[in-house]
Amino acid sequence: MPETNFALQALHRRVQLLKFTAAITLRVPEFRQSAGNYWEAQRMEGKWAREDGAISRLSEKTGTGTKREAAREIASRLKRGFEL
Repeated sequence: MPETNFALQALHRRVQLLKFTAAITLRVPEFRQSAGNYWEAQRMEGKWAREDGAISRLSEKTGTGTKREAAREIASRLKRGFEL
């Protein structure tokens, strides 16, 4: 239990730091461009993964799924973490 508690506290601090640094990233043009490039690459990789039949079959077999509903649920949970 102490190890889990320590890990959760560390994760919580990182999420809080991310919350505060996200706004700063948008204020600096170089950072904003870099972040935009990163998210564009993530978007393209996500599109590729969603359209790949082998990944879909594998996700069904393992029960991990790539459905948008699952992604929305995860995003919602993360958002609630930022709002704390």
